[in-house]
Amino acid sequence: MAIYTGNVNRVTGLSGIDTESMIDKMMKAESAKYNRLQKDQIWLTWRQDAYREIIKNMQDFQNKWFNSTNSSNHIGFETAWNNYSFSVKDKTGKDSSAITINSSSQAGKYEIEVTQIAQTESLTGKPVVKGEVITGATAEEIYKNIESAGEINLKFELDGETKEIKITKEELSKQSGQDNAEKVTNLFKSKLQEQFKGKVSLEKTSDGKLKFSASATSSLTITEGSNKIQNTSLTHTDALNSEKEGTYNLKVKVGEKTYTISTEFAKGESADTRINKIVNSFKSAKTDTGETVDISKDISIKLSKDGNNLKIENLSSTDEYEISATFEPKGDSTISELSPTKINTGSNLDKLGFSGKVSTSITENSELAQVLGEEWKNMFNNGAPGYNKEDGTISLNLGGKEIKLHEGETIKSLCSKIQAADSSVKLSFNQVTGRFKLESSKSGSDNTINIEADSNEANFFKKLGIDVTTKENNDSYIQGQNAKFKIDGIEVERSSNEVDMNGLRFTINGITENGPVTIESKNDEKATFDKLKEFVEDYNKLVEGIEKQIYQQREKSGKYGYYEPLLPEEKEAMSEDEIKKWEEKAKLGTLYKDDILTGILSELRNIPYKQIDIGGKTISLAEIGISHSSQYNSGKLEINEQKLKESISKRGDEIASLFTTAKTGVADQIKTVLDNAIGTKGTLRNKAGIKDTASVKNNMLSKQIEDIAKRMAEEKERLYQKEMYYFNMFAQMESAMNQQNAQMGMLLNMLGQN
Repeated sequence: MAIYTGNVNRVTGLSGIDTESMIDKMMKAESAKYNRLQKDQIWLTWRQDAYREIIKNMQDFQNKWFNSTNSSNHIGFETAWNNYSFSVKDKTGKDSSAITINSSSQAGKYEIEVTQIAQTESLTGKPVVKGEVITGATAEEIYKNIESAGEINLKFELDGETKEIKITKEELSKQSGQDNAEKVTNLFKSKLQEQFKGKVSLEKTSDGKLKFSASATSSLTITEGSNKIQNTSLTHTDALNSEKEGTYNLKVKVGEKTYTISTEFAKGESADTRINKIVNSFKSAKTDTGETVDISKDISIKLSKDGNNLKIENLSSTDEYEISATFEPKGDSTISELSPTKINTGSNLDKLGFSGKVSTSITENSELAQVLGEEWKNMFNNGAPGYNKEDGTISLNLGGKEIKLHEGETIKSLCSKIQAADSSVKLSFNQVTGRFKLESSKSGSDNTINIEADSNEANFFKKLGIDVTTKENNDSYIQGQNAKFKIDGIEVERSSNEVDMNGLRFTINGITENGPVTIESKNDEKATFDKLKEFVEDYNKLVEGIEKQIYQQREKSGKYGYYEPLLPEEKEAMSEDEIKKWEEKAKLGTLYKDDILTGILSELRNIPYKQIDIGGKTISLAEIGISHSSQYNSGKLEINEQKLKESISKRGDEIASLFTTAKTGVADQIKTVLDNAIGTKGTLRNKAGIKDTASVKNNMLSKQIEDIAKRMAEEKERLYQKEMYYFNMFAQMESAMNQQNAQMGMLLNMLGQN
């Protein structure tokens, strides 16, 4: 390979000698070391890739069979070998739902008769949800808003049924003999009655607002109607007077930013022409800082229906605009002004004084003010017992701990605070029935709700509809009790329905009305066999990948040489298919007889025949039917299915111990081999590095590859200097030859003249 300087101007061949060709041949001989380094670097990269493929296989194997976050498949954990099938049958042999078996660590069969289930003490309160929505604006204000906007359009949704109600300015004007507030109230009432047949009622509050109500168990929601109302009509007749010409200035204020739009009107222009001019001017509005901005997408200007006024619409869904204008006619000292007018998005809900959708629907995120209404607010405004003026909170003492409630408290935060303070009780809310429920955290007759009568805490729960002082006389009161059942004829009592017995965990769901049921836990031998079979298959894939590398010899190319990595110039003379086939052969044997892999494989081979002590007994994989493959020198395992199934049936617990025994068990032995290979100080990690870790660069092969790269750079510099030396040498030789030729020519000329 010749390495030419490329950017050096050379003058060669004047003597007739093919200097380039000669130097190229000479440099090919000089480049032998550089080429060798290139091939060595590629070869090391292939070795690293081969190691990393094995490392990935080991990681996949570890993640599947030794992942502590998946204990049911970690073969070193007992839970992976708890392969039991369960059944609960009544005396007729049918499945029973009275008991649910959750897990088992050993086989067993029992007869159980349940006479009483365990339950928590609980007290469900009276409905407290008001089921009402009160407008933010008074009826009088709503009337004026409708008169200004022309109409109001709202959607009322009651328990999934949606009706649209529209009230217009014209409809209100037809109401006679009533004041404005009564007109709005009565018109809403009649339309609600027409749509919901009495399911939604309306009344005027003492402060003149409208209160929409539904039953406590219903959900009433008021949302925006189909048509939004826009406060858009602005009167500026002079600006459209075709007899007047001059400058029309519009100012648009959005928050703290003001845009200025100037348009020149000529005499005799139509109103439409002037409107179009204004529209185009909005595309080059000027900001306070002189910046040009296009705001035509947010504002629309057109003629009003009567053709005399400007109609300006705010197209933004979020911003409120303030518009002002001046018209300065030429030759006229009178300047026509349009006073600042606010243009908003015209929400129908705004007309009722709502900032957005409102609903009587209560969820855990609803504030208590929405649930209890004015009663909750009065607790803070009038200073209820436990009220603290300094921080605006109400204090309660539960379970010996103080909790502080804020005015903006939600149902969820209230329930969380109560349980955090007193772990013996919990508070919940049913949004369908609109009731709070107080209950003990644990079931059983000894776990009761203890709140002192006439205390601030008792009075607080009373506001939630729960009277803790008269619980025994309350129909919603449920007394705590223990579970009672017989096991094989022996009476047993538990405070919980969750029972753990002889490694069998089950839940009592109800009374066994038709006599005792039989619960049985059987060792699922098929599940254990399938797991062992799957484990052996994955193990063999791992071993096969290692054996493939250490037993695969390099492919020979000819009698003495081997297929080696191709250099770039060698690839140029080959097709893509030829390159692919060549490199497939060249990559073979990269890890042939590798010491590290051979050592790992040797350690794995010893495991099946190691005797494991399991409490006075010994057992091995070979004894239960899992031994080395009959193939010569193979580390893979084979299963004798008949022997393994018999071992599972007779020695199921021992097989579990074979894998789970700490340090000496099969699981720990295999895991140790893998950890020694790819763990923090693993041999393969140190040799080739692991992706996505610091070792990806800090490993032996990467350092060797980096070292070769440095040597290649040094060699490349040497070749460059050598190449320059040859060019200079030939240049001097040609210069000398040319000089001699010139002298000879002169001599011949002189001789010829004589």
